[in-house]
Amino acid sequence: MIKHNEIAATVILYHPDDSVIGNLHSYVDQVDVIFAIDNTEKGHIKATLLAELTENKKIIYSPNNENLGIAKALNIGARNAIQAGYKFLLTMDQDSKASPTMVADLINCNAAQNLPEIGILSPFHSTATDPCPPAGGECFQVLTAWTSGSLLNLEAYKAAGLFTENLFIDFVDHEYCLRLNLAGYKIFKVNNAILTHELGTGLKRHKFLWTTPVASNHSALRRYYITRNRFHVASRFKGYFPTFFKEDLILFWKDLVVIFLFEKDRFQKYEMIFKGFLDYKKSRLGKYPTTKDHC
Repeated sequence: MIKHNEIAATVILYHPDDSVIGNLHSYVDQVDVIFAIDNTEKGHIKATLLAELTENKKIIYSPNNENLGIAKALNIGARNAIQAGYKFLLTMDQDSKASPTMVADLINCNAAQNLPEIGILSPFHSTATDPCPPAGGECFQVLTAWTSGSLLNLEAYKAAGLFTENLFIDFVDHEYCLRLNLAGYKIFKVNNAILTHELGTGLKRHKFLWTTPVASNHSALRRYYITRNRFHVASRFKGYFPTFFKEDLILFWKDLVVIFLFEKDRFQKYEMIFKGFLDYKKSRLGKYPTTKDHC
């Protein structure tokens, strides 16, 4: 059985606003400690917010003073947790809030009773377009899970290796989950563990003919990373997981249509999607060369 004092959390910060304090407080008492890894550039975080982040003794604040990407920050959080002797790591986004029993619901699910096979226990992500979990299916195996709210077995992390830092952002979680699967670990979705998650800056469901597509309204730069990384990850893993990548290719084409029909700055986004695909073909990874990250 997973014990409360075996669990640390890490939250990845980037230009956080005041709402992050409430989000951290939603799970600070559900774990033993929070490693707050800040990718905000030096001098760009409010002094009042910095004071609040550092006054809570259960929050250990670590500034990187530059945007090193989500994968690098996750590895720093995991390294800190391992060095401190923790066995599990709750990985959180700064815009995510845990329900009062989210961690308890994760570790009390049936899958958690077989610790050696667990890679990740993931909650249901309540978003603006999908606020409630479907009926039934409390705990079931999935191939991949989002980073935020995932309870990562640090023994599995040691076996699968570090998060892939040259992806920088986007598809970091999918790529890692695929490696966990190949290493023999399982990922479970726990629908009665609820995480409130803000995805993108303007998640909105639209009605179009007989369908109700969701527009994420990601920035053009995020579209670059999503495109580049999804094709890069597919090139590495599609031989092992062909169904996953067939479905993901369909999602890619659907995204192109949704951007055209419902999103602003569509041609700028198409330009960055094209650049992302070109950089995939050139095997070019890492941080996109711009002074404005907006990730």
